Amino acid sequence: MKPVHHSVLSMSSGYFLGPMDPLDFLNHLVPAPVQGDGKPRTRPDVSFQRMADVKQETEMYSLYIEYCQRLDPEETMGYHGILSPSDSATTPFDECDEESPKLDVRVVTYHCSRLPSDDLSEDFARAERVDVLKHDSSEDPFNEVPDDTIFPFESHTNGGKKVRGEIIAHADAILQLQFRIFLFSIHIMGRKARLIRWDRSGAIVTEAFDYVEHPEPLAEFLWRYTFLSAAERGHDETVKSLLHVQERPEDYNAALDAICGTQYSTDRDNNGLLLLRMTPLDSCSPPLPPTPDAKSYYKAEPQLECNGWDYYVTAPQMNVRRPFGKGTRSLLVYDRHTGRVHHLKDTNRLISPELTVEHEVINELRQAGVKHVSTVHAAWDVAPHGQCYDSPTNAYYDFVDPKFLRQEPDDGEGWERVRVYRLITEEVGTLLGMFENWKEVVQAIADTLEALDGAEKAGWRHRDISAANIVLFNGRGLLIDWHLSQQSKLMNLEPEDGKKRRHQTGTRQFVSAGRLLDPYARHDAEDDRESVFWVLLWMAINFSQHSMSPSKIRNHIWRVFDYERITWEGHSKGGDGKESVMLSGRLDVHFSTKFYPPPLQRALNLMHAVLPYKYKIPRPPYINHPWDAKLIEMKERLYELDIKLYEEMMPLLKDPLWIHGKVVEILNTEEWPAGGAVEYPPCDEPLEFIW
Repeated sequence: MKPVHHSVLSMSSGYFLGPMDPLDFLNHLVPAPVQGDGKPRTRPDVSFQRMADVKQETEMYSLYIEYCQRLDPEETMGYHGILSPSDSATTPFDECDEESPKLDVRVVTYHCSRLPSDDLSEDFARAERVDVLKHDSSEDPFNEVPDDTIFPFESHTNGGKKVRGEIIAHADAILQLQFRIFLFSIHIMGRKARLIRWDRSGAIVTEAFDYVEHPEPLAEFLWRYTFLSAAERGHDETVKSLLHVQERPEDYNAALDAICGTQYSTDRDNNGLLLLRMTPLDSCSPPLPPTPDAKSYYKAEPQLECNGWDYYVTAPQMNVRRPFGKGTRSLLVYDRHTGRVHHLKDTNRLISPELTVEHEVINELRQAGVKHVSTVHAAWDVAPHGQCYDSPTNAYYDFVDPKFLRQEPDDGEGWERVRVYRLITEEVGTLLGMFENWKEVVQAIADTLEALDGAEKAGWRHRDISAANIVLFNGRGLLIDWHLSQQSKLMNLEPEDGKKRRHQTGTRQFVSAGRLLDPYARHDAEDDRESVFWVLLWMAINFSQHSMSPSKIRNHIWRVFDYERITWEGHSKGGDGKESVMLSGRLDVHFSTKFYPPPLQRALNLMHAVLPYKYKIPRPPYINHPWDAKLIEMKERLYELDIKLYEEMMPLLKDPLWIHGKVVEILNTEEWPAGGAVEYPPCDEPLEFIW
């Protein structure tokens, strides 16, 4: 299996809803076209027999394109057949698969107004759909009969997982490189086919139907698709491409210059801009979307002279590969009225009564005087026509046999309801990994601890500390991404029914050991402070000067930060490597190296001296030799010392300002040499799975 397919496959288990009847799929998700007089259109007749009779997989795509063109009477779309490996310069993931040199066959559909520069390779920034064709009918990524796993709809055969990884990677590339709310795809294996609809909450998949004996679902979908509007194909109409505009707006070059200057980039040709608006598309609509539960905040009211297109936004790039979930992207916007550049967080927020919309949390923190948080410029739920779009996956439970639904009997959670949401902040920060010297990193760590303490006093707990959520701004740290934060008083309450619930929020690599070991553990303020320590340690292993080889670096990152296992309930667990670090006596002994510069090592040692006491609860000694009174006395004395030390250290652990103060002391009294991140070569050796 190709590495990228394996990566997205491992993060997508449990996000597929099916099998759904293909006619129900069409009736609910793919509107039938009508003529100008309101009468239904007539679909051309087509038989797919010839495609089912071919002997070679590579023979399928030309016939498939012929059928697509026959069902596209108005020539709305362009269809390109692709045989991988593709041109690596235009394909956003590695297609090399030395273990399986067989060519992958797929057909990429483009709208006639967004055709690529050539038909030999894919352009996922323009593609409407990627349909995968397999000659072997056994290469079905989904089950027709539910199995006895926690995800009974998903095939667990090697062939099924390989193909599922492939189609996930295609959908992920389109969602990442475009402003899309959802998209469709088709998977054909032998003489059977499935229709799929993807969005950030999950994918709805049809039954595998025989397109020769029952051609209607496939023919109807291909035909209807050519009549769908951009919005009905899943495009976000509040973003407008300028690729095919003959004459760009007058301020385009000024915007490009300003953004390139902010990015410290002089390569203007690779910084394409799009137009962005925050008001509904109907110009008669009021500035605020009328949907009752829509959220928005404008520091200054939207202006009229740009017809609502108030911003330029940078084109999205490939990021962390994950087709489902928030899909957060960090972009830059240019305010066409003020001429200033701001940061845009483009994401899908969870719609839950337990969560407060992010800009309201940030504004409350700012009003409470909390330091090191961003300033909201504008924020809004995307509402293209005055109505917010929420992912519909969980609305189709009743169309699927319950035997195929993911088996989670203990909590009954389903697919998450998400909504496209945008947050513009005044500050344009820099990623923590782009530091100029280590003092800047440790300063950002101290500022994060101060922000957490201020937020806790203001009644909020962050719950998603990560290296990506601490940014550098004017030599200090900013703690961003408050989307998953909750009120501290609610987090501290025990459930009224006495039943524990999962609190698996946060970025797994930086979640505390305790919460990884127990998916039901409560998220306390100490967990956020522990996550700050993991961020600093992760930075030190990856970017500081030390004596570890590339293979040791990779193995430590996997064991401490990346390792996870899936429980029978379908929950992600891990934390064994982190617990081992916490219970170790010394960091330099545990990792067999010291991290340079020395003040960095001292900051790590300081945090490691206090935080582990959450896990070092004194236990009464085990007496397995009752005949030795002197040895028993020594063990009891050690136990008393452990209790005394524990009682001394726990107040320091619970005092956020103690760790912060000591880190600030190191910043102010130690000598910090110049020098940024160290770049280590990648490791090509196999991963060591020995603990």
